[in-house]
Amino acid sequence: MSDEQQENRLRNRELLLKGHEVASETLRLFCTHFNERLPLEGLAGARVAVLIGTAMKAINTGNAIRMLCVERPCYEEMYILVRSLIESIVNGAFIQIADNDEVNAFLHFDSISLAKSIRVAETVSPEVVRNMSEKLRDEFRVHTESVKQMIGKTERDFSWTRLDIVSKGERIDRKLGVPTFGVVCKVLFPSSHTYVHGGYRSLEAYIHPERVAVHEDFLNFQADGALHHMDVALLALCITMNQLTDQKLDNWLAVIQSILTTYSEQVKSTMPHTYAKHGY
Repeated sequence: MSDEQQENRLRNRELLLKGHEVASETLRLFCTHFNERLPLEGLAGARVAVLIGTAMKAINTGNAIRMLCVERPCYEEMYILVRSLIESIVNGAFIQIADNDEVNAFLHFDSISLAKSIRVAETVSPEVVRNMSEKLRDEFRVHTESVKQMIGKTERDFSWTRLDIVSKGERIDRKLGVPTFGVVCKVLFPSSHTYVHGGYRSLEAYIHPERVAVHEDFLNFQADGALHHMDVALLALCITMNQLTDQKLDNWLAVIQSILTTYSEQVKSTMPHTYAKHGY
């Protein structure tokens, strides 16, 4: 890598990390605003609590992604966390515009998932289940039955909603009136599918000897891509929170958007042709 390429790479990385810092601070400010609404009774309070929790979790996940970007960047692991980040953000945003029965299902479905795991464990590893007291198992069984009746779902249901992530994103955009989640759900989320599910592309570097000695510029380019995905996802959450509050932070959002625009323009002008040639 030439000195000029190295300088460009560092400048791009600095922009992405700055975008993360501004987005994280923006989310903290929004959390302060929404905390002022609590406590609220019922599902209204639950929606706000989910939104605040989503923002704080997003900040934490973003920090973890950054930690994987030092020395030799673990870009595959970064993309795995980015995908988790996106799904969490989409769910948190969706709950704000979801019907009451969907909110209820989201809040309580984990109990059904755990019941499903216990039922399977009773078949494949009964000694593990027997470590739980019979009284505790009975109490959890009663709790699970009440949850099933309340939300109308059973262990046969795969998730708390029948909507896939693209459908959730489209519904958020329609309800909030801002085209925010289209790219996030249709492009960014599936782009890391192979890393999460162990697809062939995630194994190539370990299978072919010539790919083991991966070039540093390749690693950094992929890591920057993960950081960019992270920043776009965080911006989507910031836009959602901005639409849901009277205390707008338009200037903060403009700064994040400006940073991402500058990064995109720099990448277009400096990215070596070899990246495109080799499918980077």
